[in-house]
Amino acid sequence: MRFVERALGVRLDYRPETLPLLDHYLEQARRATSEKVEALPVVAHMAGVYFGEVIRRRYASWWRMDGEDPTYWQVEFGSVYLAFSPVLFVREALTREPGAVAARDTAEDPLSGDPAALELEDEDREAVAARLAELPPVSETSTTRRRRGSR
Repeated sequence: MRFVERALGVRLDYRPETLPLLDHYLEQARRATSEKVEALPVVAHMAGVYFGEVIRRRYASWWRMDGEDPTYWQVEFGSVYLAFSPVLFVREALTREPGAVAARDTAEDPLSGDPAALELEDEDREAVAARLAELPPVSETSTTRRRRGSR
């Protein structure tokens, strides 16, 4: 929270509306962590735990902290079988190349093989994959433009 406040002049308060601010911070941090690799785990842990805590406070869920390394801690939901590692999501966002997202979208099963993927029951995977296939494609450039208020 202090990193984001220093960089952007805005204090995060665990509301979902602050996630675009975190995303903006991560865009800036991507350049810094690629140049200074030792900063990557620090930024990924900080931002991932904040992201996970926003989700945990918003939805009936809890942290599963197996081991000392926050990279693999998961947020698990109570009402559905769903779990994910927020730190791995953030690490993926910080390290992926701009074209990597589009390449993974064309894979046969977009929900398997990715350490930052959502963990689902097998019978739910098909329904989730079908719903994701119905959504329009999103590129990083269109997401960035929307955040900035232009279309």
